[in-house]
Amino acid sequence: MNDFGVTYRELRKNRGISQAVVCKNLISRTTLSKFENGKLIPSVTTFIELLNRLDIGFNEFLYINQDYKLNEKQRILHLFFSLFSNQQESHLLELKKKCLLLQENSFSRTIELLHYIINSLIELSTNDKKDIPCLPKIILSVPWENLQKYSSWNMDDIKLINCCLYMFPLETSIHISNQLIQQLKKYDDLEDTNSLQCAIYLNITLLCLQNKQFSYAETVIDKAIIIAKKIKRYDYYSLAIARKSFLTKDDKLIKKALDIAALFEDKFSYELIESEKKLFFV
Repeated sequence: MNDFGVTYRELRKNRGISQAVVCKNLISRTTLSKFENGKLIPSVTTFIELLNRLDIGFNEFLYINQDYKLNEKQRILHLFFSLFSNQQESHLLELKKKCLLLQENSFSRTIELLHYIINSLIELSTNDKKDIPCLPKIILSVPWENLQKYSSWNMDDIKLINCCLYMFPLETSIHISNQLIQQLKKYDDLEDTNSLQCAIYLNITLLCLQNKQFSYAETVIDKAIIIAKKIKRYDYYSLAIARKSFLTKDDKLIKKALDIAALFEDKFSYELIESEKKLFFV
């Protein structure tokens, strides 16, 4: 953490803020100088207030301190959560290697749980039927056993749990998805959670289609469509209206979904919709 002080000093000088202004009613200039020269580590409370006086948040400061790069854990999670579909096997295999390498040199409970989830998704990606086989569900029992013990879920937990919903009976999956949506509301003032909400609704819709629970699926997919339009996510929107077409047997909707994917030259979305069409548009 000693280099935090160096980064702080550079940011303070860059913003033209004097030591006297930063230290006002908080710490002495001597203490600040020791911190900026790597000779002292302030308390967490003091450090956060020092950042506030530069109008910089903690996460942004960490990112800047890492030379405007994500650390390896952050990079792995970012790559996983940015996958449009968790059935992109080649990407999953590459992420699995990264998880194993990280755990050899360090430890992260989140990465440990993600490793189980990736293994389950790799198994699932080879399944081309409507029914989900047992092995992917069995693999997920380990991360879920840990996640369900938490008194509350953070953003990464919510994203991971959304990837585990297929291990449960549909009724349980729906119940957990509603819990996830409620947890997300706590983060409304921190960041835009609409994309994650949409992903949860899309996920539940797929599970409903697989279990032939069409009535509930229609309610959920309509929410996904509204959110996807609001946040202008063409990929989520095209997939949402495709799944809506599977429920309503509307030829025009499925054509529209495929046309949108083709318009944006999104080969993966196009192929995903086509593959689901073969399963559900019957």
